[in-house]
Amino acid sequence: MSGWEDIKKLAKERDCTISDLLVLARNNDPFFIGSPAQVRAAEWFANLWESFDFTTGVHLRRVHYRLVSQRSPTDANGEPYENTQKCWDDLCSAGKFARHLALIDPASFVDRRNPEPHVYMVPGLGESPGWWHAFEDWRLPRIRTDLSSGIALDLPEVFTSGYEYEDGLQPYHVEVWAEKSTMNDVLIPLCERHAVNLITGVGFMSITSVVELLERVRRLDKPTRILYLSDHDPAGSQMPIAAARQIEYGIESYAPDADVKLAPLILTSEQVEECVLPRTPIKDTDQRKEGWERKTRCRSGGVGRFGGPSPRRACPNSRATCTGVSGPRPAAKSPGDLGVSPRAA
Repeated sequence: MSGWEDIKKLAKERDCTISDLLVLARNNDPFFIGSPAQVRAAEWFANLWESFDFTTGVHLRRVHYRLVSQRSPTDANGEPYENTQKCWDDLCSAGKFARHLALIDPASFVDRRNPEPHVYMVPGLGESPGWWHAFEDWRLPRIRTDLSSGIALDLPEVFTSGYEYEDGLQPYHVEVWAEKSTMNDVLIPLCERHAVNLITGVGFMSITSVVELLERVRRLDKPTRILYLSDHDPAGSQMPIAAARQIEYGIESYAPDADVKLAPLILTSEQVEECVLPRTPIKDTDQRKEGWERKTRCRSGGVGRFGGPSPRRACPNSRATCTGVSGPRPAAKSPGDLGVSPRAA
């Protein structure tokens, strides 16, 4: 039974709507993938993947251009596939469904949309404390009867190892995720100095970014904390939640015993008001505008307007809501059960 079927069944048992059991929109929540239309699209994409002999290192754009170069290509519904935005969007959705339904390994894709991650935390050498000596050439000191020849009282040398500090000894694996790279001049030296990984994106983080994170988590084998930086607007407020949900979905496959938590650090309503940040206009075409402004009753703002991300300034009272994504969970849960703040969800 797919997550789509599980959640529909659970909604009926609890006498609630399906939306009450989801964290993201229906087409975006990985736990709700599996409808007949989504399965059809996923299978169509998987067939393309096989017919084009793709293996690893493939980007979605490559699939698109390979497809439109075919003679009379068709989409998942048998309609002509053309070099249009709609066909491209449908292909991206089909690729997402195929990965979530395990028809294609998500690790087979590469992310050409977002910048390369800045990785500063790497596994340590793992050298355990120890010691060794140089006794081979040592002889018991002797006192000659002829005191004029001098006295040799040298001691054997003893050496120690495994006591040098390295970044890999830090008890936590920390990453900063930011929705844009406009603050790299501040964040790169800060993260490098403290061995904190910096992951920047162009808007929402990709499935590939999440898979790469979980592979780092598995290799490092230590508790992981992600600090998320995003604009205070309808899209930015959803980015930490979307990333946490994707991590939660993939953690059982890639790092089932991992301890991972994500906290939205910047930009919050309180920070916008406290710092009197200039307003960032929300497009009138954004259907979330009215509801978001009514819900937050606060002006929107951008990360780049906040200034240097001092931890003390960004989170003076540590009030950032943590989104827990540790370990496997049943597919169908309410937002509160998933560790996502109901207010944030």
